[in-house]
Amino acid sequence: MITKLAIWWLRKRKLTVLIGHDITGGEIKAKSNKVYLYDSNLKDVAFKDPNGIPFNVPEGKFAYKRAKEASANG
Repeated sequence: MITKLAIWWLRKRKLTVLIGHDITGGEIKAKSNKVYLYDSNLKDVAFKDPNGIPFNVPEGKFAYKRAKEASANG
């Protein structure tokens, strides 16, 4: 019941939320300007805003690694 209520509230507020995902490769495009990532691992993922412009995800409660950076660092 709490999960359904949370999903309803997030949709009503038009928020995009990714919680606890391990994503390797590909592209994520936000549906709205309000995007929240929590405890997610993004590896070699192109993250884009609603206009399709690439967005560099800042450090926070998630980890991310791009293939080019990974090979350059070791």
